[in-house]
Amino acid sequence: MNNKSLVSTTGKFYNDATSGTTGKPKGVILTHENISTQVEILTKAWKWNENDTILHTLPLHHVHGIINALFCPLSIGATTIMMPKFNSKETWQHLLSGQVTVFMAVPTIYAKLIDSSDSVKKKLTAVRLMVSGSAPLPVPLYNKWLEITGHRLLERYGMTEIGMCLSNLYDSDREPGYVGLPLPSVTVAIANDNGEILLQCSNINGEITVTNNQPITGELLVKGDSVFKEYYNKPTSQEFQNGWFKTGDICQYINNKFRMLGRKSADIIKSGGYKISALQIETILVEHPSVKECVVFGLTDDVYGERVTAVIVPTTTGQLTLQELKAWATDKMPKYWIPSLLKVVEEIPKNAMGKRHL
Repeated sequence: MNNKSLVSTTGKFYNDATSGTTGKPKGVILTHENISTQVEILTKAWKWNENDTILHTLPLHHVHGIINALFCPLSIGATTIMMPKFNSKETWQHLLSGQVTVFMAVPTIYAKLIDSSDSVKKKLTAVRLMVSGSAPLPVPLYNKWLEITGHRLLERYGMTEIGMCLSNLYDSDREPGYVGLPLPSVTVAIANDNGEILLQCSNINGEITVTNNQPITGELLVKGDSVFKEYYNKPTSQEFQNGWFKTGDICQYINNKFRMLGRKSADIIKSGGYKISALQIETILVEHPSVKECVVFGLTDDVYGERVTAVIVPTTTGQLTLQELKAWATDKMPKYWIPSLLKVVEEIPKNAMGKRHL
């Protein structure tokens, strides 16, 4: 299997593949019920209607591009403008034309649009919804897009196996860094390392119920008709727990909504007895004026278990040393979060959906 979709609507199933950012891609078998449920969920939550026009710049071998940005408008009778590939100049032309009402992209695309905008404010009065997903959205990027366009990007969370399961509410302030609450008909839970469920939260008929309003952190579990049937030619039983699909992602429920902290296997750094979210550190580091983008991870260490390590792409005029970074970060994050290793590079490799590969 590679990470291209095996798109087939003949017979009973539709086969897609995960992006494989932390391992080999896995074939995901989705039933027609799975897909129809995912489409119904999003058309309802994001208020799709037949008068909408979406500008489509995303690859079609991923759930973001095929379900969210194509099947949804097709199912409701809306208009889709397909771009053969992303181009900043052409995208701005479409967005400013007054025809586009919906736009979905990955953070990398929004960053490129900002770079080509000369920070001049753009009046996107016709656009009613702009969504960001498939990779973490840095808060400075969210704020810069808001400054230029006046639009608060709607962040959501999902994966090939489950479609979208969490989303900021359509009518909300969309606080950056949060992915909101369960979408219609979806139930989620947070479990600790022993698999014990600490919290359940569901959206049934538009009513959100939660069993625990205290701040809780753990692995995100998901239930619902949108959850996939099984992996292609691969045992699936270990991915489920009493009917819950184990996403492998660590999240936090706080301030009455969810935020993602990263992959359990890759984005949670275990250093000196602490469990540290690499994504939370990245969110802070990109606020440094000399940091264009960064990735944080744990490097194996005999003493601490793992050492917090940062790989940084500097701004065109920026220069940064480890000592300078530490001094800057001292009053911005706990001491044990501050990177002890730093590497400066020209580029951080990404896949077609803006997910990073090191």
